Amino acid sequence: MGTLAFPLVVGAITLTRARRWHFLLLGTFAVALTYNLYIGGDAAPSNRFLLPVAPALMVLAAQGIHRAMAAAMECKTHLAGTVVRSAATLLGVVTLNMIHWDHCVLLARPQGTQAAHVNLLYVHALDKTAAPDATVAVGWAGTFPYFSGRRCFDLLGKCDPDVARLPARSDIARAAHNKYNFGYTSAKHRPDVVLHWTDSTDQGVLQDYHPVAVPVDKWNVVFCVRNHSRKIKGAQPVDWETFRRSQTRNP
Repeated sequence: MGTLAFPLVVGAITLTRARRWHFLLLGTFAVALTYNLYIGGDAAPSNRFLLPVAPALMVLAAQGIHRAMAAAMECKTHLAGTVVRSAATLLGVVTLNMIHWDHCVLLARPQGTQAAHVNLLYVHALDKTAAPDATVAVGWAGTFPYFSGRRCFDLLGKCDPDVARLPARSDIARAAHNKYNFGYTSAKHRPDVVLHWTDSTDQGVLQDYHPVAVPVDKWNVVFCVRNHSRKIKGAQPVDWETFRRSQTRNP
């Protein structure tokens, strides 16, 4: 939130002579921020839940920059309007992006690149071994469901009201990743494949699923498949220790 200090302060200048649409923009951002705090925040560092309404705050900041410049000119400071606007805008951009400065100057790879690569490897692995109608349980319900086109079930409850209403696990501090019930998901949906965050100590996993490996490019992609599923062919079975080691590296 520290990176929002400048646009918040400059945007507040707008409210000294506020119009109705100013309150509409501010209210939109305030509702999104309140909801984000209510649900426990976001595990990812990029505040994905606030990004869709961030332009509302930027519009207010731009209005505040203009009014601050106009006030400075009225005070006979003789500052060039273009210089004031440019400096204030630059300061706003820098403060908003300083937390990710290494990405901005290309010293670090864009956020999510590695995770997207892993999920695309899963897509190719299942294309090689799974029937088109094979269903998949996922923890990262983004890249894989989109690119695979397969029917997927969210293990973490974002799309399942029963899992979403479970109490948060006290032993998991990561927001939005601390609710799951694999036994319920497995019994209700009987997915043929399980990807992401599979708890290999869960008796339901040990009893109903086994790990397999599929070579894709230079990687050995490891995931779990339902025992005796006729929709998975060609995957090489591996032991649980191999599976556990695969969870500590990519993919």
